[in-house]
This record gives sequence, C-alpha cells and structure tokens, in this order.
Amino acid sequence: MDLPTGQRSRGVVLNALGEERLQARMRQLDIERYPVQELVRRSQLVEGQGLHPATVRKILRGQGVDRDSIALVFKAVGLELEPQDYTGARRASVPKAEKEEEIGIQPFDSPQSSVLSTLLQCKQHLCHSTSLRLGRSG
Repeated sequence: MDLPTGQRSRGVVLNALGEERLQARMRQLDIERYPVQELVRRSQLVEGQGLHPATVRKILRGQGVDRDSIALVFKAVGLELEPQDYTGARRASVPKAEKEEEIGIQPFDSPQSSVLSTLLQCKQHLCHSTSLRLGRSG
C-alpha cells in the first residue's frame, strides 16, 4: 500500500456499514451489557487464543487494527467480514516539535520556557542556601 509521505498505515477500521452490521448482530445476540468481554470470549471459541480485550476495544472505538482482528470479531458473532465493511486507517505523522507548539509546550531549554526559569531560580536558591550554611556570604 503506497502511503503519502509523512503517513504510515494504522491497519483498518470499520466504516459506517461495517459498524452497523456488527452492532445489529450484537443486538440480535443480546451482546450489549459487556460487549468487550463477550466478544473476547466468543473470539476464543472461534480461535483458541482469541483477541486481547484492548484489541476489541479498539475495534469498537473505531481505532485502527489489523484486518484479521476485525474478521475474527465478525466470525465470532456469525458474520463474514466483507471488503465494503472496512477502510484503511491512516494518521499523518506530525513532527514532535510541531505537536508541542500546537498545544503550547516549549522545550525546557527555550527562552520562553518557565521550566528553565524555575530550574535556574532553584539552582540559585540552593547555591545561596548552601553558601549561608557554610558561613560564606555571596
């Protein structure tokens, strides 16, 4: 799969059709109260090791997982996963510095950082306190 520069694959996610098919089947099977635990249990019946609860949660929340995991959940409730049920999940990778600037985080050593200022003040305070205890003035 060719991905645009700066992006990487995050597996697949259920689209609206796939999500509706799964939810409708879960309602038919009365899997509404504890869906994660029940889908994990059913996936273990279909395939010995089954799925991890975190994987099932990702599927139900629309987060990217591998196609086989979604197929196993569908199989566990008696459905067959069709290509029209899912789509590729992609997330653009944003350089860390850009993310930090977006939410207002400054690197600790930047002039705008309160962390650097606080550290320098603490250093000065400690040096001054130590000097006073040793009988030095300064």
